Amino acid sequence: MNRIGAVVLLALALADCTRASTTMLSPDTAVISGRGTAFDTSGGVAKATLNEAATQTLARGYRYFVVTNAQDASRTGVFVSPGHSTSYTTGSVYASGNYATGSATTQTYTTPSTATPFVKPGVEATIKMYRQGEIDPKAPGVWDAQAVLATK
Repeated sequence: MNRIGAVVLLALALADCTRASTTMLSPDTAVISGRGTAFDTSGGVAKATLNEAATQTLARGYRYFVVTNAQDASRTGVFVSPGHSTSYTTGSVYASGNYATGSATTQTYTTPSTATPFVKPGVEATIKMYRQGEIDPKAPGVWDAQAVLATK
């Protein structure tokens, strides 16, 4: 398999490796942290974070949630692929009786290191959860956890 094919397969295998975790601040307030790989999109991470918020909301007996604070938690960096050297040696030998002479030439080819920038998207959102009747579900910014998970 050629190098490009291997990279494509790796990208497909790692695609959608978004992770979301929850830290409870109180019984009805949580911080949802979404993290992606360099192969994920910020939209995919945002969706995974909303899905985690909806899952946690329903798991705790609530129906609705409001995002009270959100911030970008993306990380950037550079992946360095080191260069390498390849050497080739060619030579010749002349022999006559008990006497031999020879010569050799070595050529070395060096490829430079390459630096590839990357972005690992991330988001950190604080949510407040509400039971049915505690908040107007049609108010701006109110998410219905069941509806969010229905579009998963």
